[in-house]
Amino acid sequence: MVLILLFLLVVAVVYWQWQQRPLGVAATQATGQVDHGSVYGGEPRPMDPAIQVQVLRNTGYVSGYSNLRRDPLWVGYRLFRIPPGGAALPRPREFVPDSRTLARVVSHDFTASGFERGHLAPNHAIAQHYGAEAQRETFLLTNITPQRHELNVGVWEALEQLEDDVYAQRYEQIWVLDGPLFDADPPRLHGEVQVPRAFYKILVREEAAGRPRFLAFIFPQPGPEGQRGGSDHSVAREVPPRRFLTSVREVERASRLDFFWQLEKPIEEAAESSTPTDTW
Repeated sequence: MVLILLFLLVVAVVYWQWQQRPLGVAATQATGQVDHGSVYGGEPRPMDPAIQVQVLRNTGYVSGYSNLRRDPLWVGYRLFRIPPGGAALPRPREFVPDSRTLARVVSHDFTASGFERGHLAPNHAIAQHYGAEAQRETFLLTNITPQRHELNVGVWEALEQLEDDVYAQRYEQIWVLDGPLFDADPPRLHGEVQVPRAFYKILVREEAAGRPRFLAFIFPQPGPEGQRGGSDHSVAREVPPRRFLTSVREVERASRLDFFWQLEKPIEEAAESSTPTDTW
């Protein structure tokens, strides 16, 4: 009996270590190319030791989840060129608690709150690229944050469509990191889910010799009854995403997360410090 228990303990430890393994940069021996997986240049690292992140790996995306905030702090996924005309999969009806977390947020926490259940890894794009099971995993509540309707169906959705329909097709593959940004004392939904003041999104593509190019955005969260949450920028669908362009360095400052830290330092510094003047 003791030997069986020891064996089961060893299996559990090995499985836990496998679940926590970094998905960052890995070179393929056959080609010498770099496989970034779902997250380009290394999974984001907290700059503040008080920020605790639980990394959750799914079929089509990876989530860095905060049990304290009851929100994902970042989500990473990769989109690639696919043949046009694929059939849309039926949208799942329910948002599902994630049994891997301590927070165990439930769908009812968002009910009658004035906020929608906003996807970070988009359900449609993940379904098209990774299949039905991957799509269902985007309805885990560890991929969901409180978003106002104006943002969720506005410029946020418009940029999701650009990622999938334009950028992934044009550049063969792109990587996306997105997540929420919080005030010092954020409001909370009835289930204690913290409400972001804004959201960021970072798009990455590679040029010749594997050099990355970044697009970074910060979108304000609209306030009640269409107020703009302290920003004079509209988040309506007809407003072009370029109005929200910023630098990766600014997103790092606002999120207190360190992105792309596995890249060579000169490349990382040059790419993260610049602010593009237009989208791709």
